[in-house]
Amino acid sequence: MNPGPKLLNTKEDVNLFTDNDDIQVVAFFGAFSANLKEAYRLAVDRLGQSVLFGAVEDPDVVKEFGKYEDRIVMFRPTFLKSSFEDQIMIYNGPSERPNITRWIMDEYHGLIGLRFVHNQHQFPAPVVHIYINYDLEINHKNFHYLRNRFMEQANHFKGKTRFSISQINDYKDELKALGVNPETEFTNSERVIIIAFDKFGQKFVLDLPEFTFNRFKGC
Repeated sequence: MNPGPKLLNTKEDVNLFTDNDDIQVVAFFGAFSANLKEAYRLAVDRLGQSVLFGAVEDPDVVKEFGKYEDRIVMFRPTFLKSSFEDQIMIYNGPSERPNITRWIMDEYHGLIGLRFVHNQHQFPAPVVHIYINYDLEINHKNFHYLRNRFMEQANHFKGKTRFSISQINDYKDELKALGVNPETEFTNSERVIIIAFDKFGQKFVLDLPEFTFNRFKGC
């Protein structure tokens, strides 16, 4: 059973909940939040297994975050900070479960999300998967540079196509099934392979001997 959103009772609770390497969604309930609270509860019931939800109900704590009162707010982790998208997103739509759910899923991964086995269902076609050959934690600087360069291009397809970055160690079997041999194609740690799927399930492999952003942009 879904336990519901984590109740955040102090300002410190909110800061700790939102200051980590995950994406969180927090609702700040003011004096006139009855409809929003019910819609949020229903959204949490729908998505609570895959999204981290929090809620602030104490009036004094809500006042500490005054601009978020009666709002649902999405907090992106600092390591995903980019000039191409806001790190904090505020929901301004109607207090209806379908609208809230759709907003969360549309915005959750931003322009380019990190795809792992546990969340791969959140990247339906049309989608572009970018496969890289290094550890995100060890090579964080390279990852940040690469993601920002791709975001520059992904920004042109916002709302039309999803983008993900995937580590080859997580997707060796998938790559082989798609006709790409990780053992031979990724001998260079800087190698990047891109596989796109259109809405009909057709695949397109950007298989370049040496990856360049100019060639990616032209495809």
